[in-house]
Amino acid sequence: MFHRAWLILCLAAVLVSAERGCPYPEDVEPCFCQSVDSDYSALTCTKVHDTEVLLRVFENNRRYHFNAFLLFNSTLQYIPHQIFDDVKVEFLSLKYNTFRNLFDEVPRNPGIRAIQVDGVKVLGGLDWKTLAVFKNLESLKIWDVPLRKLTADFRSNVSKKLSILYCKNCQIKQLEDNVFAEFTDLKSIKLPYNAIVDIKRTMFPRRNKLYAINLEYNKISTLPSDMFSDMPFLKMVELNGNMMAVLPEDTFQPIMSQITLLYVQSKRRD
Repeated sequence: MFHRAWLILCLAAVLVSAERGCPYPEDVEPCFCQSVDSDYSALTCTKVHDTEVLLRVFENNRRYHFNAFLLFNSTLQYIPHQIFDDVKVEFLSLKYNTFRNLFDEVPRNPGIRAIQVDGVKVLGGLDWKTLAVFKNLESLKIWDVPLRKLTADFRSNVSKKLSILYCKNCQIKQLEDNVFAEFTDLKSIKLPYNAIVDIKRTMFPRRNKLYAINLEYNKISTLPSDMFSDMPFLKMVELNGNMMAVLPEDTFQPIMSQITLLYVQSKRRD
């Protein structure tokens, strides 16, 4: 009886361990897997041009827990939604890829907590509705993707659990008046190297946890007098490279006793 129980425990241990770490390299080719420790593994795929390749890699390794999926330098019709089925991917990174559409269908994996998109071209345009399923999304970072504006589509579809938003060089010209107002968990908003002209206090949540605001290298010429009101946790403000000729003391007064970093050098030359 003892030996039978011991055998069952050993088999259970093997099954559990099989779900951790990385598969054999040949099982994920042409991708590769890296395991930081037994509890975290990342699958990276580069120069993939056939959706069937991704489907095969994920289908053959469903018993493994890939925490992160990174797709680089690939051209695909779309990312097949099936690769997220029953896979606990929490971090998704897309870099220098071209898609006709981001997904063929909306994925059924609500577990993704962080998404990075860098230099990605979506021929059908980046549709915020594709992110609506990611209810636990906390971090969204985007580089070099033409977004042009953040309005109701962004506000309605991105998770309200978002705490970090970073959009650099995304050609953003317009922010809706209350675009971030419902994102009360936001701690960091960074929108550098865009073309934003108007900024309003109503764009940000009234009750907030904001720690950092970066609007460097936009086209902002004035700040509203109440810009930093009711921001008790704000420590970092970066406004370099805008068009402001005057920085009213009253605007910054609410945060002067708490701020640890303030960059406001203007590129305007009168």
